[in-house]
Amino acid sequence: MSVDQAPFNPLPDGGGITLDRREFRVTFSAFKLGDSGLGCPHAGCDEGLGEAAFLPLFAELVKKATPVKRGFTEVLLPRPAVPVPMCDAEGLGMDPRVMAHMHRIVRDRGVRPKRALEVGGYVNEKSLLRSPEIREAERWCINLVDQPRGTGIEHVVGNANDMHMFDEDSFDLVMCNAMLEHDRRFWLSIGEMRRVTAPGGLLVIGVPGFRKRKRDQGKATATYKVHYRFDYYRFSRQAVREVFFEGMEDVKVRPILDPPRIVGHGYKPR
Repeated sequence: MSVDQAPFNPLPDGGGITLDRREFRVTFSAFKLGDSGLGCPHAGCDEGLGEAAFLPLFAELVKKATPVKRGFTEVLLPRPAVPVPMCDAEGLGMDPRVMAHMHRIVRDRGVRPKRALEVGGYVNEKSLLRSPEIREAERWCINLVDQPRGTGIEHVVGNANDMHMFDEDSFDLVMCNAMLEHDRRFWLSIGEMRRVTAPGGLLVIGVPGFRKRKRDQGKATATYKVHYRFDYYRFSRQAVREVFFEGMEDVKVRPILDPPRIVGHGYKPR
């Protein structure tokens, strides 16, 4: 579909809207920079929705807009309640929807940790440790690569297979996302995460996975793409529940997005 002539009919009475290239550019900029929440929310990413994603999303927003007028720039857009496409750039951290889901787990569980650890994370805006519920904690991150100092999050260079620098039962909250699929011996890292989690502490893990879907045909199902230089594993909900969180209490496991990322959490027994 050309942006020069992009008609669609989102209005209840069948009235159509036609965008021209100038209007698309203006609105694209407003969506990216305004408070409508649109555009790719990856930190540091300048990628916009793109034509294919923009047009149906705009149509959906017009349905929800109040009031709706016929001019493109006259439509008053609410904060959208529809899914926003994300960029597919690598090296920009996790999907913001995964981060939001993991932060929601911490918030809903009422966790206010004194010490928190992110395994395989970052110290900048990509960090899982930057939610309001965690920012008062003593925050630590372990990663294979060195990272900047003075960010408010302490960092150590190390392999999660052996976190000897951290004492047993020393963190109230341990979080890890999109790391274990890159870990050749992921079971060692899981054992270390459980070791350093304090009794009664919360462990939250996210991984790319797979699950059976209604539209799957034959013997195949979809999973998240191969990414980065080394990418070894995909996990099922059963693996997350019965392997990652074996011996832990009040375990919850949920797939989100499509292809699925599997996010689980549970408490270390007191």
